[in-house]
Amino acid sequence: MKNLLSLFFTLFFIGTCTTKKESATLSGTIHLTGDAPSGLIHVGLHYPRLKNNIGSPFKLLYLEESEEPKFSMSVQPGRYTLSVFTFEYEIFRTPVLIENPHSHIAMDITIPPYGIKEELDTVRIFGSFNGWDRAKAVEMVRDGEIWRMPDTTLIKENDEYQFLIEDQEYWDLGQKYFGADYRWTNYISVASSGNIIFNPSLYNRPHESATAQMSGYTFMDQYKKLAVELEKFDENFMQFRLQTRRMPLEQYRIAYDSLMTVYKNMEAKYDPSFAQIFIEKKLDDFMFLHPIRRDFVKIWQQGKPDSLKLDSLFHGSTFTSFMKEYIEEAQRLDPNSYLTEGRFAGSLMNLDYYIDKNKDIMKKYNLSLNYFENFLIDFADKTPNKNCAGNILYDVGSRLARMDSVEKAKTCLMQVKEKYPENWYVKEGVIDKVLSSLHVVPGKLAPGFAVRTLKGDSLKLSDLKGYFIFIDFWGSWCGPCLGELPNIKKLHAAISKEKLKVIGLAYDDAAALAKCIEENNIEYPNAIAPEETLKKYGITGYPTTILIDPEGRILAKDLRGSNLVAMVQEKIGNYKMD
Repeated sequence: MKNLLSLFFTLFFIGTCTTKKESATLSGTIHLTGDAPSGLIHVGLHYPRLKNNIGSPFKLLYLEESEEPKFSMSVQPGRYTLSVFTFEYEIFRTPVLIENPHSHIAMDITIPPYGIKEELDTVRIFGSFNGWDRAKAVEMVRDGEIWRMPDTTLIKENDEYQFLIEDQEYWDLGQKYFGADYRWTNYISVASSGNIIFNPSLYNRPHESATAQMSGYTFMDQYKKLAVELEKFDENFMQFRLQTRRMPLEQYRIAYDSLMTVYKNMEAKYDPSFAQIFIEKKLDDFMFLHPIRRDFVKIWQQGKPDSLKLDSLFHGSTFTSFMKEYIEEAQRLDPNSYLTEGRFAGSLMNLDYYIDKNKDIMKKYNLSLNYFENFLIDFADKTPNKNCAGNILYDVGSRLARMDSVEKAKTCLMQVKEKYPENWYVKEGVIDKVLSSLHVVPGKLAPGFAVRTLKGDSLKLSDLKGYFIFIDFWGSWCGPCLGELPNIKKLHAAISKEKLKVIGLAYDDAAALAKCIEENNIEYPNAIAPEETLKKYGITGYPTTILIDPEGRILAKDLRGSNLVAMVQEKIGNYKMD
């Protein structure tokens, strides 16, 4: 058996307390059909995703090798992904629907040896050396029956990597050092040198997929089809966002309507029992991309927004129709359903802003100010779905934090910590970061930090007293961050270096960051952000920007967009030293 020298994630069992509401069980028997010794078998339960990074499991078991390894876990009703992986065997992932608190789902899982197809056209490699960017994976060179690195200097000792064959990741069976990564339900190879070789003979031929037989359900078969179709739709949805970013508005409306038609046709194919999944998806995805939001953003991007244009937009027939559609959709949400994840909370918080701009809408639907904020808090209190409740309260709390509503934000966030300690945002430390951000508000002293830039220079916040300082918390992997770079570069060029210092603090891999800085010709200093600095500033999303005054106090947060230079100049112009 291969030596598992480096485990990047501690093996442990993560579980929630079993209550009367969480008496459903998910159990299974695992059959490994090959002769290879497997070692530990990792069984994880994740929130629903199927491909690539599916997130850390909220329940994780590790089973010792035996003739018929078995697992059993108590779980709240809801939608999940079950994963099973072990060394030298195929990865198993499947959608799982726990229909009610009394469900008992039993699975019989067959997993063949780790394999590849008979004929290989290309083998690529990616990893920490290129920021884990699959799109920039390096093509290996064929040398007889094996494949070699075209440049042995690309990968250094202790770099992590995987092979990529037809969009499927494979770990290196010829490498003796590995780490288990539960987010990818896979092993990560650790290089001993840059001379990486892919040897097809180490893998089973031909490739076979893991399979499972299940019992104890009513809608599982239909749900599994739906889960796969939703995953494919999400891929198309992301492509839509990329392809329509600069599309003219009228053309965008046509593309949006076409995508909505695909979505409605998909919904019509499935049992009404799944309606809550589609309601949440519409509120979370389509509301954000609705053409009316483009009209709104276009007005806001014209420097100072024209109040007459905004008033005309908010009282026009298109806006009224948009509000009617999404208010009525939100009112269809059922707090008793276990099918939702709470991903609609952010969109509904946005509706509160729009409601305030149209008194006729408020009157027609008998809505009050902050209606959806209160709606969401009440929904979280009523639902037996713990994951959904925790996610809603986190989203409401984090939005209130960005609005500097400190006490209300703190109340929501502390509820998540106290009532739902197994929630992802609690376990990953995100809640604590947002709570820290409540102290990072205009007028407060900015937390100090000391870093070394990518050029090797020492950079301390305390050394910059007397200057205005603009900090961009970003990452080379972050699409919105890359979209904001031209605006920040303009800011750096527009205001005297004797008045304003621009700094980039990145949550990133040093090599990937350096490459991005070179490709984008970024001249202002950048450094890897220490974890402690991210915690002090409460950074949970990227990009996040902070403007600091010459006395070291926070002047503004989250300034971004095409009129960034004008916004910063206005803040600097209005500044008065205490």
